[in-house]
Amino acid sequence: MTDEWARPSSLRAGKEFFDYAVEHGLMDKVVMEGLSRGGYYSLRFAQTYPKHIGALLLDNPLVDINELRRNVDWWNDVTAKWSQDSLPPPGSAENAACNISILVDNKIPVLLLSGGADTIVPYECNGKIIKDTYRRWDIPLKSVVRSHSGHHPLGIGNPYPIAEFIYNSLYGQHNLRPIRVACIGDSMTEGVGTD
Repeated sequence: MTDEWARPSSLRAGKEFFDYAVEHGLMDKVVMEGLSRGGYYSLRFAQTYPKHIGALLLDNPLVDINELRRNVDWWNDVTAKWSQDSLPPPGSAENAACNISILVDNKIPVLLLSGGADTIVPYECNGKIIKDTYRRWDIPLKSVVRSHSGHHPLGIGNPYPIAEFIYNSLYGQHNLRPIRVACIGDSMTEGVGTD
């Protein structure tokens, strides 16, 4: 889905999969993990279906799709994918950067990891938009800016703060335990370099 630039058909496909997972016993709230352009998909899914989002974990997320105009190949890919839905490239109504207020209105918890020296998806033009919007409305947001890090490596060394954030976002202070967990994805789930 991340290679589809959050065109409407890819969001609908994600929702169909979500509905299928819920029908088979998974929670009706999802924690979406979005890295780089996957962050854009996660944001647009959350903005389209906010009632189904338990939290967002975003790592160097693309937030403003217009940033892709800096690279002709990337923007041509966006245009080609959106044309498959018989639509022009996304405008402001579909741009995640213009819809952060939906996340705020629904009080969706966000853990934002950013590389302060990222030149591929610059923090100042992307992640900072989320942080500034949440701060403006005084909605809690956990943000970690790795000041000297670029776009890679993604993640943080110790996974405990991430696991704690997810648990607290879904269960708060309640002593509940999830019954089933599904981790679905590609290299971020499988592990980079594994067979």
